[in-house]
Amino acid sequence: MLPPLLRLRSVHLLLSLLALLLFHPFALLLPPPWDDGLGALLLTLVMLSALWWTTEGSGHRLLAVLLSTPGFAAIWVGEEQFGPVADLAWVLFMFYVTARLFGTILRSDVQIADRVFTAISVYLLLAITFANLHELVFKLEPAAYRFPEEASTGEDPGTMLYFSLVTMLTLGFGDIVPVNPFARMLTVFEAFVGAFFIAILIARLVSLPEEDERPRDVGAG
Repeated sequence: MLPPLLRLRSVHLLLSLLALLLFHPFALLLPPPWDDGLGALLLTLVMLSALWWTTEGSGHRLLAVLLSTPGFAAIWVGEEQFGPVADLAWVLFMFYVTARLFGTILRSDVQIADRVFTAISVYLLLAITFANLHELVFKLEPAAYRFPEEASTGEDPGTMLYFSLVTMLTLGFGDIVPVNPFARMLTVFEAFVGAFFIAILIARLVSLPEEDERPRDVGAG
């Protein structure tokens, strides 16, 4: 029998996301093919957790499966077999899951622990999704970003994930610089989304006590 906390789907999704962020750098240090294998396993755990979260309702389930299938194929068969189509499907799937999770945060009937775990998951999912968007832009236009001479290029997924997290946290180290107009606007939009999400989350959490104290309508009888 699982503890009540581990029964929350948001906890499983958050754990898979943290595993991806924590262990992916170590996967890059492994010799081939273990490096790609561990990275694929971590991504698969995230996608399966996200897919499980969207199993409420047959319509949502069908759409989630359709969007996630190219991503699964690209992870285990090879991205070169599918090209930008798999990357685009992965981004759409992640935005879809993020939107549904965000809707959960705004609901008043969700317990506080589930709301907090969901909020953290949404933030991390946004960073991963934007990392894939940056990687897609790099694949279409390699000159869209300028990298330090001693660093790896955007071909390494970990590089774009690092850049995405730095952008969302508005750290602005400046070691990776978007130079293409579209890449610049994407970076600015990501920073805006990160700040906007925090503002909405705080406003929502502040409004919860007021909703709890609001008198409920009682039917006549």
